[in-house]
Amino acid sequence: MVLLYINGSKVKGREEAGWVVFVWKNGRKVKALNGKLGYVKVFDAKVVALAVGLSVVVAKERALVFTNS
Repeated sequence: MVLLYINGSKVKGREEAGWVVFVWKNGRKVKALNGKLGYVKVFDAKVVALAVGLSVVVAKERALVFTNS
């Protein structure tokens, strides 16, 4: 099973949003991905994080997603 920890956020006073994904397999972190999105809402950053996280999951592999949204 793959564990995905995802988040999107903005720094107060700045318009840019970013996202992060941590991928764990067999109890070990195997990948950390992140990026900036520019002038979008925090929700958009969280959706991008979810899409990126799910894109690394192999077909027919089970995934458990952790998010604060």
